[in-house]
Amino acid sequence: MEQDVIIVGWRAGRGARSRRIGSLLVAVPRGLELHYVGRVGTGFKDAELAQLTARLRHMTRKLPPTDNEIPTSDAKDAHWVRPALVGRVAYQGFSEHGRYLSPVWKGWLQDKTPSEVASLPGEEAH
Repeated sequence: MEQDVIIVGWRAGRGARSRRIGSLLVAVPRGLELHYVGRVGTGFKDAELAQLTARLRHMTRKLPPTDNEIPTSDAKDAHWVRPALVGRVAYQGFSEHGRYLSPVWKGWLQDKTPSEVASLPGEEAH
């Protein structure tokens, strides 16, 4: 399955990615709010990571722009950003806590705005 997502934060990488993004923290609309659905750390191209790191460093905010609690393991060392960028992820399903299972980054959707991102399947009525 694939879903358009809104970037709400990032975590620094380790090892070869120590000066770049290690994973993106993503959300989708749920009613009028953004609902955190997990982090994605695979599927990125090296050039994309460098560009993304520079761009997100200029979009910081103090708190996550989401309506639900973010697990401590995901929020630890997180850098929150304005929810202005849209991308696409592929995933296997959802965990019991409503997070993506095995998400993989598919790419940026530069022609799409956050207001155009659809809710998760089955969430439209919330």
